[in-house]
Amino acid sequence: MHLTVAYAPASDSHRSATKMTMKKTVVIETPYGRLGNRLQTAAYALAFSEEFNIKVRLPCLRGYDDLISETRTNKLGKIKQRIEYKIYRLIADSKYLRKAIGCAVINSTRKSPVIFSSQRISRLMVSSRISIIRGYYIYTHPSILIRHAEKIRKRLAPVVE
Repeated sequence: MHLTVAYAPASDSHRSATKMTMKKTVVIETPYGRLGNRLQTAAYALAFSEEFNIKVRLPCLRGYDDLISETRTNKLGKIKQRIEYKIYRLIADSKYLRKAIGCAVINSTRKSPVIFSSQRISRLMVSSRISIIRGYYIYTHPSILIRHAEKIRKRLAPVVE
């Protein structure tokens, strides 16, 4: 699903609006747990993103960047990632930015886990431009994982040198 936004061009000589397409984004923000917990969380997020064609960002894999193909990058890329993750945290912590940008923050706890395949969570994330999820109690229906298993394995593959 893509969000189409019309904006006015900088010069007044252009009367027609130009369209810009922005893909919805799910951010799994908090790096809780060790590698196994983080990979499970990332797998569920990647399955959801494949199912609904939504971009996913995985700051939850911080600390394991050099081990996983999805997050491996050079020094400049790491700096860019750190800045991007700090921006997501700033957005999540500011109710004014969340409202202006169209961001939903979802807290995941043991008593209240995030289940991507639930209608309530799916609707909330598909209706928000950015969905930031905090915590690692994140799940989805196994059929979604199975359907996208090959893509998930490829994106979370260990880096072999």
